[in-house]
Amino acid sequence: MNPLVTFVIPAYNVEEYIEKCINSVREQSCSNIEIIVINDGSTDNTKELAEAIATVDSRVVVINNQNQGVSASRNNGIELARGKWIAFVDGDDYISEDFVEHMIEVSEETGAEFCMSTDCYRFKTDKQSSTIYVKRLLADDATALLLSPKVEVGCWNKLFLLDFINKYKLRFDTTLFYGEGLNFITSASQYSHCVGITNKKVYYYRQNNFESATKKFSIDKIINGWKALDCIGGRLDDKMVRSKKMLELHRFLFSFNAVRKIQSSETRSVYKSIYNYHISSIRKTVYKAMLSAAINWKYKLKIFIACITPWIIGVIDRKNKQNRGNKSV
Repeated sequence: MNPLVTFVIPAYNVEEYIEKCINSVREQSCSNIEIIVINDGSTDNTKELAEAIATVDSRVVVINNQNQGVSASRNNGIELARGKWIAFVDGDDYISEDFVEHMIEVSEETGAEFCMSTDCYRFKTDKQSSTIYVKRLLADDATALLLSPKVEVGCWNKLFLLDFINKYKLRFDTTLFYGEGLNFITSASQYSHCVGITNKKVYYYRQNNFESATKKFSIDKIINGWKALDCIGGRLDDKMVRSKKMLELHRFLFSFNAVRKIQSSETRSVYKSIYNYHISSIRKTVYKAMLSAAINWKYKLKIFIACITPWIIGVIDRKNKQNRGNKSV
């Protein structure tokens, strides 16, 4: 069995990274794949570089759209997909050659419609997990894991049955441009009869593209990300006990990161009301968060500092940002 796997790659102004991204998918050990690159109105050479690869590999299709945002781009890819499976890769990231092979093995072992890795390569010094495991989680546990700080937020590093995606009409919310991935995957986890989990690293998540949607500061992202959490919260029913509890922690950490980003960008006086809302939020619930086993002690120390002297967090963040970029894969 070698089922067709569709890869959807939304791409906007990633000329520096797009070739490595596409080629990492082309070089999969399981070659029965199709690659749909959605060029979202790029103004650099992303379009030309992607189309050049498509001329030498019929598995690659480039769709050129006016700029609509990442959610619309991924939705376009879902509509065009023909595979049994579908995966999403951001245009500035890349994957290991056994991504498909391992993820399908996880699905076969667990019987899951949705599979994910809990870890990824972020820095040059990152090593493969010493002991690889595969397990299955039911909906509440899987959703809680996705909301926890133990995994990176995003729809990438995952594999979905396309029939499952279409059966439940799962699509990315086009009103969201930040937190849209978390909204999508927590919807999927709630509909899944189980989710296949592995800790094997098969995805390379870059930390040095400071112009990407997730790295570049924007107050609209903070506002939109909070809206995404409201969407997730409104969908959790009373049976999702662990997920509701983890969403509370996620909101706390979101507020902490909002404070950190506003301090780092030195825009506290510009966005005073938003800043005050989030600093007040973390100060009200910090004691409860400090008791959470999901947060490591180093992160707890940063939170404590933010509550006492928030401006220091901005200084630390600016320094760490450059360090992360220098060490990035």
